[in-house]
Amino acid sequence: MQTQALSDRTGYIQSALAEVLAQHTARFDLRQDPRLTAAFEQPEQWVDWFQYESQAEGTVLRLQFNEGRIRQLLAESQIPAWTAKRPLTVVWLTLSGQWVTEDQTLFTQVQRASEQVGLPVVVPVLDLEELDAIQSTPLGVAQASQRYRGGAWVLADIKPVGGGWSASWHFGANQDLWHINVSADSLELLMNQGFTQTAQTLIQHDAEQKHVLVLEPLYISLQKVQTLSQFKNMMNYLTQLSVNESVSLVSIDKDVIVLELRPRGGIPALLQAIRAVPQMVLVPGGDTQNLMFRWLS
Repeated sequence: MQTQALSDRTGYIQSALAEVLAQHTARFDLRQDPRLTAAFEQPEQWVDWFQYESQAEGTVLRLQFNEGRIRQLLAESQIPAWTAKRPLTVVWLTLSGQWVTEDQTLFTQVQRASEQVGLPVVVPVLDLEELDAIQSTPLGVAQASQRYRGGAWVLADIKPVGGGWSASWHFGANQDLWHINVSADSLELLMNQGFTQTAQTLIQHDAEQKHVLVLEPLYISLQKVQTLSQFKNMMNYLTQLSVNESVSLVSIDKDVIVLELRPRGGIPALLQAIRAVPQMVLVPGGDTQNLMFRWLS
């Protein structure tokens, strides 16, 4: 910062607020959105604390925004945003048709571009076993991504074109697939465009699924959960399934536990997620109002 004057501080907080909102919405134009005019006119109201620090390069302003109030602001403004549970996204890259296994510069650009839009990512190990088994197709990548328990995946086939770059960019979540073509003058811009469009699509899709499908709770019963350790593992497992918006304990009767779930996509999406990482199995003979499972671990 140039000075500690109020005008300079306000301008800095406005810029920081725009970055935070982009991490929640994958939108970089919100400073011009009329629904947020008042929020940017008084940006300090969204800050929990700030302090100045003297460093070698000059004075730096440190601040922290109130996460809850930021979410409330976006909800009241009816601007789609990430839920508290963002999907871990498995990122697969090919360069001119060859798997990218060692390119730290490219991986750093992936990390920066995804962080700007608030999308947590993981790059696959791509060991010999995985390289032999996986096919560089959307279906092959979707199947291989299950190993990492991610809620979404990206397959970007990057190619140099003239003086720039292009990518056939596939991505998906649960049973849904999307495809876009991206081009840019640099790999950095290419990654920014790809991850911005990916995040915007996933945010909008999540909002639509939540509105349409998560209307009524789903009750399930689990057998063979007999110890505290098994109970903790079971709750952790169900909470980490990307389809579950929430997991709540209803009752415990001997070794049978009843839970209330709110899965995005309903019963089909829940069963598919369980089959992908099978730590419990469906017991035949139950009804759709109260599914019965047996815990395996």
